[in-house]
Amino acid sequence: MKNKILNLAKSAVWFVLCLFVGALIFEGIRSLANSDEPAKEFSTTTVFTRNGHDYLLVDTKHGVCVIHADSCPCLKKK
Repeated sequence: MKNKILNLAKSAVWFVLCLFVGALIFEGIRSLANSDEPAKEFSTTTVFTRNGHDYLLVDTKHGVCVIHADSCPCLKKK
C-alpha cells in the first residue's frame, strides 16, 4: 500500500513539473511571436524632484517606471 502511495505521489509531482515546463515553453513561444509588434506609446504623468534630481514617472503598458528626466540640472551642467 505504501508503494502505491509513493508511486502516486511521484506521478503527481512529474505531472505538475511537466505542466510547469509546458507553460514556460508556451510563454516563451508567445513572447517570441509578439516581438515584431512596435512599441506602444506611453504617457508621462508626473515630473518630480528628489535629492536635487528631476525624474519622470512613466505609466506604461506593463506598469509604472521612473526615469531620469532630461530637464534635470545635473544633465544641463554637461
